[in-house]
Amino acid sequence: MGAIPTKSSAAPQVSKAHVKLHVYDAMVRADLIACNRAMMQLVGAGAFHCGVEVYGREWSFRKTRTEGTGVFCHAPLKPPGGSHLQSISMGTTALPAESFYRLMDVLAWEWPGNAYDLLDRNCVHFSQELCRRLDVAVPFPAWISKLSDAGRSIRNDGRNAAEAMADWRRVFATQKTNLCFVDDMGLCCMKIMQGGICNDKQDVEHNGSTVQIIRDSQLVTSTEPVLKAAPRESLAFDMLVACKRRRGNACSAG
Repeated sequence: MGAIPTKSSAAPQVSKAHVKLHVYDAMVRADLIACNRAMMQLVGAGAFHCGVEVYGREWSFRKTRTEGTGVFCHAPLKPPGGSHLQSISMGTTALPAESFYRLMDVLAWEWPGNAYDLLDRNCVHFSQELCRRLDVAVPFPAWISKLSDAGRSIRNDGRNAAEAMADWRRVFATQKTNLCFVDDMGLCCMKIMQGGICNDKQDVEHNGSTVQIIRDSQLVTSTEPVLKAAPRESLAFDMLVACKRRRGNACSAG
């Protein structure tokens, strides 16, 4: 008797789609392209547009003036603007075509065009997110987003500084203190008069005024505990030293 044929125990192979990242200069004028590439060579950053090619189409994100998605697609290497810089193989995705198009429906809803932000939510960030959802093996190149990341960091630092100053202003607007803070083009000078650390013998109430805080490693910025714990003469001297250190000799006692 012949041997009984057995079914192969090998698991069926899952077809994988190749994923490419296309990077473009975010401008079309030859002189601006030259400047962008020179900046890339000097500091490793530039202004770029990018899109992700998968299943025969290239997908990206753009700003719109009306409601609706900012996700769009076109033939590979045929963007509506920009000069091609380079293409990077990001590996493959195991996501079947049907599942991929369902994913794009989700991303189209998550990425409305009127939510576009040059530093926080642009085509580079969309391409990063799409590559993450496709679970590609190759990490997203950091140099593509370096310029927008730096701009976002600067903007966030500025916001944090503004919020911190606003908090200090609110604190001093609701408290009375014997310290007289004078806002002079962003610099602070304290004057010592007999009987107090203010040119007014009475308590000063700050109502919505601009308040500048002297910051120094030897100076405690919380003034109320210092006033209670330290002699007035010693506190005033330390503050004058800190003030003179920042303004040269322009800050002097009254």
